[in-house]
Amino acid sequence: MAAVNITEMKGILDLNPSLISMPPELVSKFASLITLLKAAGIIFIVYLVFLIIRSVLGIIRGRKIDKIYNKINEIDGKLDLLMKRFKIYTKVENSSKLDKTTLKTKK
Repeated sequence: MAAVNITEMKGILDLNPSLISMPPELVSKFASLITLLKAAGIIFIVYLVFLIIRSVLGIIRGRKIDKIYNKINEIDGKLDLLMKRFKIYTKVENSSKLDKTTLKTKK
């Protein structure tokens, strides 16, 4: 096992004076544990940023879907008004293509 210099570790890990009196083997085990915890913390922060960005994009997407939904309802209402005014008759020949479409005003 490689020798661990406690004074170098103090600056990296911000050790308090009671840990300096610990054996170097124990300090090196704590150092690897602290390094793992730092890495896990960084991963957690990155994941939180990802969740925040995804939720903001979801809100924006939801607003766009609401606008589209309202426009579709508006178009549907206008189409209903037109359908009430006009009767649309279609004659289908051989059930594959339209023969003729006529619009007649409803009286």
